[in-house]
Amino acid sequence: AIGLAVGLSIALLRSITNPLEQVGQAMNRLANGDLTYRVHSSRGDEFGRLLASMDGTMNRLSDTLAKVLGTSES
Repeated sequence: AIGLAVGLSIALLRSITNPLEQVGQAMNRLANGDLTYRVHSSRGDEFGRLLASMDGTMNRLSDTLAKVLGTSES
């Protein structure tokens, strides 16, 4: 019973920390100017929506920057 509880606790912890680590990695790369990094997730929960929003934000920032650079070169 204790082994099962420990196993479930580890699985729960990983299900929380892994997506948060993905968001942290994406934010660090964004902070360093890397707009090419993409966050992919097939999760259907709140973390999946957070990761999808993060990916959408990075896509829009990349598109906006490309438009600004294109406009300034004209």
